Amino acid sequence: MTRTPDLLKNACLVLNTGAGTIMSTGQDEVEAMVCEILGDDINIVMSPPENIIEELEKAFSGTGCDVVIAGGGDGTVSAAGKLALQHGKTLGVVPLGTMNLFARALGMPQPLDEALQALRHAEPASIDVGEVNGHPFFNHVSVGLHANMIRIRNRMNYGGRLSKIIGSFLALRRAAAGAPLRQLSVRTRDGQARRFKSSLTVITVNPVPDEFAQLPFRPGQNYGKLGCYMYSRQGVTDVAVLMAELSAGNWSQNENLDFLETTELKLDSARQMHASIDGEIVVMRPPLRCRIRPGVLKALVLPQEVAMSPEGSS
Repeated sequence: MTRTPDLLKNACLVLNTGAGTIMSTGQDEVEAMVCEILGDDINIVMSPPENIIEELEKAFSGTGCDVVIAGGGDGTVSAAGKLALQHGKTLGVVPLGTMNLFARALGMPQPLDEALQALRHAEPASIDVGEVNGHPFFNHVSVGLHANMIRIRNRMNYGGRLSKIIGSFLALRRAAAGAPLRQLSVRTRDGQARRFKSSLTVITVNPVPDEFAQLPFRPGQNYGKLGCYMYSRQGVTDVAVLMAELSAGNWSQNENLDFLETTELKLDSARQMHASIDGEIVVMRPPLRCRIRPGVLKALVLPQEVAMSPEGSS
């Protein structure tokens, strides 16, 4: 019988059964994999999407769990992060969605079996959280092209992770073809001010590393800064070039992408904005006031030396 790590013996694993990985793999297979890798001492809750918030609230507000591990996409994980902040408990993440941005930032592998193995090596750490107009975010706030892509994708039907990935590419192409350049202004805490036209503006918790062959996320989320990226082109070809450079880890070579790093900023526009907050679309009145909140969230993070080691997930 697999021994449950001491850190996880009082943990509760809440899995969203509507997440792409569970839909593709099957609930019984996923539960068996959890027990095989993490042992029988971990409490597993399988929840349909319509009940996931309620189940997360039970786990975070109850006295039986010291650590709550949320399994799902970025929407599920974002909801869990807000509850972790509210109740002061430690948050763990199992990536089961399409992009899994926050899970990547914590150093978690994307395949389910590897992610579960990684939890055996994960350690609690204090990580940064962003805030926009008083609301927490854990990876990004974006306006323009990315938010429009999500709005288009949300109108599509998909039955699993692969179909959602395909849908995302189709939605991105449609959004890029019609992406307008919007007049915006940004002012940072130290007085930097810019007015610019942008089809895509993204504010991230910690700046994106500019390193060859590294995904655009900073494992650990403890740099203490916001990154603000402003893209000044439109059209399918230009966006395809930007995506390729981001994937290769050399975004700074794109002359149409401007960047600044700060602890606080104000993003303003003449009209309301459809914003993506960790992948969820919200209509917001400008200005968007963003700040970093260093080290306010306790989370299970895979140490970088473990993530890089071939034996790290064994």
